[in-house]
Amino acid sequence: MCGRFALTATTKDIEKLRPKINSDFEIVPNKNISPGSEIVIIKNSEPDILDKAIWGLIPYWAKDLNFGSKLFNARSETLEEKASFKNSFKKRRCLIPANSFFEWKAVDQNSKKQKYEINCNCTHIFFFAGLWDLWKSHDNNTIVSSTIITCEPNNKMSNIHNRMPVILISNEEQEIWISDTQDFSQLKSLLKPIDDNFINISLSA
Repeated sequence: MCGRFALTATTKDIEKLRPKINSDFEIVPNKNISPGSEIVIIKNSEPDILDKAIWGLIPYWAKDLNFGSKLFNARSETLEEKASFKNSFKKRRCLIPANSFFEWKAVDQNSKKQKYEINCNCTHIFFFAGLWDLWKSHDNNTIVSSTIITCEPNNKMSNIHNRMPVILISNEEQEIWISDTQDFSQLKSLLKPIDDNFINISLSA
């Protein structure tokens, strides 16, 4: 699961990682991004453009905006089965930049939880594997929405939670994810936990 993350990088920081990227806005740093918030994404349909989306997928066929309130995560194991995600997995994939994400672990029988911050020790900015969709209202207003894909945890994360977001570290992985490939077996091969050695976990206030 991934219910909170942080993006404190600037637009220029992302431009350094992806030199071809274009943007007409400046990223507003946010250390506590929650579902329903506006997030930054890079869509497979426009891989050289930095875009914005609502965090919580609203499928194009949804009757109203409330549909996305619980679809802020998508399980990697069932992307091809779930009606909410299968079309986006095939046609509408995205990268979601972040600096860290947060998870909570129960520490006693009274439901007290300790917050942890997780980041990558090999890069300041990393990218979640995500899906996006375009929803149109009855009056033709359009909303871009997105979800973060989760997978089984690596050994480090398993001590805290039974899920973790899919993190794409290498440029090669990122380019495959937002390419027009129809090789879905190759895409699914990316949906795995990041290596233990690539993440740091620390207590968070």
